[in-house]
Amino acid sequence: MQNVLHTEIMAALKPFGVIDRGQKAANLHMVRESKMPAVLTENLFIDVAADAAKLKRQEVINALITGLSWGSINT
Repeated sequence: MQNVLHTEIMAALKPFGVIDRGQKAANLHMVRESKMPAVLTENLFIDVAADAAKLKRQEVINALITGLSWGSINT
């Protein structure tokens, strides 16, 4: 699930020059204790000026939505 979501999100964000920071794995309580399959996504960072500027653009938000949607459909 993580691989598919990551691939779809990054493909949707590619036109906006978003840096692929890779996939991480951790033993997170909210994911580990979920009663259903779960993935935590972090999509850009508001404390990074370039990321914050991108997050103010509706087309970037739409790309995130598209990537998450396609990733969810394809898992």
